[in-house]
Amino acid sequence: MVFLCHPDTVKPLLSSKDNHKSSLMPKIFKPHLGNSIFVQNGPEWRRSRKLLTPTFHFKVLRHYLKESIEVIGKHTASLKAKALENVDVQESMTELTLAILLKNIFSVDAEDTDWGHAFTTATKNCDDWVARRIDKPLFLLFDYLYFRSEDGKGFQKDADTMKRICKKVIAERRALHKARGGNTSAESNDRLDFLDLILFTEDANGQRMDDDEVEAQTITFMSAGFGTTASAVSFTLYCLAKHPEYQERCYQEANEVLTGDSVEFADLNKLETLYKCFKESTRLYPPAGGIARDLTEPTEINGVVVDAGTTVIASIYGIHHNPLVWPDPEKFDPERFADTAPKRDPYSYLLFSAGPRNCIGQKFAEMQSKIILAKLIQAFKFSIPDNAEELKLVPSVILKAKDGVRITMTPR
Repeated sequence: MVFLCHPDTVKPLLSSKDNHKSSLMPKIFKPHLGNSIFVQNGPEWRRSRKLLTPTFHFKVLRHYLKESIEVIGKHTASLKAKALENVDVQESMTELTLAILLKNIFSVDAEDTDWGHAFTTATKNCDDWVARRIDKPLFLLFDYLYFRSEDGKGFQKDADTMKRICKKVIAERRALHKARGGNTSAESNDRLDFLDLILFTEDANGQRMDDDEVEAQTITFMSAGFGTTASAVSFTLYCLAKHPEYQERCYQEANEVLTGDSVEFADLNKLETLYKCFKESTRLYPPAGGIARDLTEPTEINGVVVDAGTTVIASIYGIHHNPLVWPDPEKFDPERFADTAPKRDPYSYLLFSAGPRNCIGQKFAEMQSKIILAKLIQAFKFSIPDNAEELKLVPSVILKAKDGVRITMTPR
């Protein structure tokens, strides 16, 4: 196994279309995600990538944005009704991102269905089970031991819950479209939710996804989307709480840009200070710590030929904190990402990976993060609680703080 911590060394790894995701990926994630884009390689991955691309089209993102704002509004109102001293925003943002994704994927609110809460709870639980498994080498290596353990049984129960609910909703949605004539297309309607879009999208041969593919891609969008965004937003709020001068600038900017009840997608691009703070926060605290690839052929990295079959890990955290790449790397300095800042290698900041296999949901995740942060900053002033301890980071599937990301929220 080889670890890389510099843009020059990760470039050959991530720029290749042929290197496969680590063989551990299917082992860890396929039992609950299914055969989705997250674990696929080669032609299978390319087909999924093309089929899923329309679900993140600009017109679709506008629809997602409108629904997301409604969910954020409800969440903000519920927060204002609680005691907001020493709040774990990590937990709060997880709850919020799960609710947003439930709305964007299925067009439902958890409280309005008999399955919404069960689905989001099982989704979060599976994420926790996977993190626990990764911390236990024997469970990670031996499926036989894992699935006979209490952890494995708990994981399987939650995975089964997710799949059972998803199958039910897919069948109901197909029946609904059949009753309406079944003539909708992903290209003709920008008001469809994620499930609608992947039901109707077609590959080059005019073939649509079958139920197993739809289920896998739907569960993956839910599972991969909530934790990463919750982590990114939580740590950004933490950084803004520690740096009130930037928080105030973001507050003033949000009030200037987000006026009235309607927010357009183009408005988010005007949140320049907030975006710099978001990027600097996720440089310091990247949700994903690394990217693993299995080399499919001998590859020269930094003058050394690495054998085919070797697992190579691009350490996102290592690159983001490398003083050869980022001077004074532990300092919070959003101006690193200013338009006037010196241009840096695109492989020096890997929040959404890089190269042909970068994150397909990047624009969606950035949109969600911006609107969540802007709306929360408009509603609350964030500060670090008295006698707060330094964060104790827990590197796992998603970066978290051991005791939560604790912040005091004061309604404005």
